[in-house]
Amino acid sequence: CAYEMEDTYSGANVIPSRPNYIISHDGRLYISGSTDDNDSVFISDIQTPFYFPAVLPMQLPSNADKIVGLTVFDSCVIVGRKYDIYSIRGTTNRLDAGMELFTLKKLNTHTGFANNDCFDLVHNYLFFLGHDGVAYALSAGRVDEHILATQVISRQINLRNEPFNITSTDYSTVATCYFQDEWYVSIADKVLVYNYNMRAWTMYTGLNARSFKAIKYELVWGNDEGRMAKFGGSYLDFGKPYDAIWRSKIIYLDSPTYNKY
Repeated sequence: CAYEMEDTYSGANVIPSRPNYIISHDGRLYISGSTDDNDSVFISDIQTPFYFPAVLPMQLPSNADKIVGLTVFDSCVIVGRKYDIYSIRGTTNRLDAGMELFTLKKLNTHTGFANNDCFDLVHNYLFFLGHDGVAYALSAGRVDEHILATQVISRQINLRNEPFNITSTDYSTVATCYFQDEWYVSIADKVLVYNYNMRAWTMYTGLNARSFKAIKYELVWGNDEGRMAKFGGSYLDFGKPYDAIWRSKIIYLDSPTYNKY
């Protein structure tokens, strides 16, 4: 109430009910996923995390699609829904402040986020799994123009086909993590690992990861049995040996008579 009385420019205070997503950016809190208003992103006053002026919420075009994730990339807040992605850029809503005003812009993307755990900052890109089951990289073009666009990471991967057999209902359960130049994507009973340097994928089964965390230069994950696990130095999986197979690509060596499997 004290902040509301002192700041007559901002007007009344808004208290969003039961938000699902919260991030911090440039001294403000951005929260969304409210049960009463799932189309809006509420922005706190500068350096005041408990005061949300009524004029600051940024409302996305209202439709049946709802916000499923928030993150920060390229000095702006990225708001993901299932079928589209928006960016919020700016530092103030005051016309007399002489600073960049808040703006909401729809990005030129193929789809939206799978969920709030599907994206990671990978060098100069924002890697994310789309709601269509395709892995994308969000990148910034010219810095002065702040143009964001997506590109497909790998067109050879189709999660609906062999050997993945992932259904669309599994996309909302994805969990990802970027660790030591490798992007881990856990979905259903598979873990796909994209090597940033090699530009290639590896698939694991048996990890059954539901969440990831990089702790002291080690990758730790929680599995479907409520256990915390990490990679060890021996060929054991919870005390038992595991089977592994490496399948190379078919190399023709520019001749149909030479086949290598």
